[in-house]
Amino acid sequence: MGYTVKAAILAVALVAAGCGGAGESVVVEAESTPTQRASISTPETVADPVEPTAAPVSQATLEPTAGPTPTPLATATPGPTATPEPTAAPPVAGPAETIVIEFTDDSYGFQSAYSFTATRDGSYRMDYGDGDVYVFDATESIGTSFVTFGDGDESVYREVGGAVGPPDLYGATYAVQGQAALNTLAREGTAFAGAGTLFGRDTVLFETALIPNAIGGGPDFETVVVDAETGIVLSYLGTLEGHPLVSLEAVSVETFPTRLDVFALDESIELGVPDYDSGFRPVSGLGEASEMLGYAVPIPAIVPVGYSIDAIRIAPGLTNGFTGAEASNPRNIDVVSIRYANRWRSFTISTRRVGEGNGFGWINPFSGEGQAYDVFRFTVKSGAFAGAVAEVATQADTVPHLWADTGEFVFTVTGPLSESEMVDMVETLALG
Repeated sequence: MGYTVKAAILAVALVAAGCGGAGESVVVEAESTPTQRASISTPETVADPVEPTAAPVSQATLEPTAGPTPTPLATATPGPTATPEPTAAPPVAGPAETIVIEFTDDSYGFQSAYSFTATRDGSYRMDYGDGDVYVFDATESIGTSFVTFGDGDESVYREVGGAVGPPDLYGATYAVQGQAALNTLAREGTAFAGAGTLFGRDTVLFETALIPNAIGGGPDFETVVVDAETGIVLSYLGTLEGHPLVSLEAVSVETFPTRLDVFALDESIELGVPDYDSGFRPVSGLGEASEMLGYAVPIPAIVPVGYSIDAIRIAPGLTNGFTGAEASNPRNIDVVSIRYANRWRSFTISTRRVGEGNGFGWINPFSGEGQAYDVFRFTVKSGAFAGAVAEVATQADTVPHLWADTGEFVFTVTGPLSESEMVDMVETLALG
């Protein structure tokens, strides 16, 4: 498969994963915090699951969906068709530590098939039919691609030192596949359309209208079937004016109760170019992070039930990293990236110094070109960022996020969260 085709397939996967950028916003102003607030409390430690004794599940025969017949939604912000709990722990269907899915992809005129392997810690592997491979080891934050070209040339490229989540560069693109669909559920159930089973596994069905990217185009409506335990997409259909545009279908699903060790390329494959280093390094805890960055790292006192800190990485000093559309924001300075996890679900918070001005101030760190968001702006009432203006941005095919700028620091939250959950976090920030 040629490079151009592979790039197109990657774009398709980004649509399904909700990893697109944003630059233009549909702004909805509000004078107060959201009125519908999720039930939240301090984090709880989640006990390690009991590993099943049965052999790995492998079923290729589709089972009919038992959920209600979905009704297409007329607008991007309709009233809820159901009232699912946005922060409920995922149903236990294994539980799985590793999931292996065979996909067929028919998108934007390109057809392909590939194998997707993912683990609960965020590691994943893509094996394409033409021999191309991409692996990402979340424990080391190392991503490596191996691509072959039509003339027999090979390219190996490795990224190291990534953050643990957006808005900074990190490798877990496919690890959040399906998070966008879960995000719509977190938005007070606006796109929930039913539940059922597929390959013997519990699934959730979503349907919602989208605002196509103003530059690159894309679907204006999506139908998504998500594995309930892992949050990974099993079926995705994006249409434009009723015509299929993006299609991703699982043809088999296999789960394992342990973490498979397949997230590195064969050692015989030699790297062709120097590593690209984003500058992030792991630390042992918040104390070490604060000491190395030179400021007290802010941590929310309230997070959704079941989540706890899973990983911390810092990029001390002035780095080569940027955020925002076309790298519009100042260069990263003294960044801390913290991931909270609840089994397969996770969200990320980050803090960084504002840095030297660029003539027009900071823009949304998650933004890219052409993507529209619904925006909710408010003044933070309490906590370490009290008085700062914060912005919550949501859109069904992207990951919800919040960012706030004090003039000295920028704080972000992103993940399958509701607006009220993100507001509670920024308003309960305490210095570590």
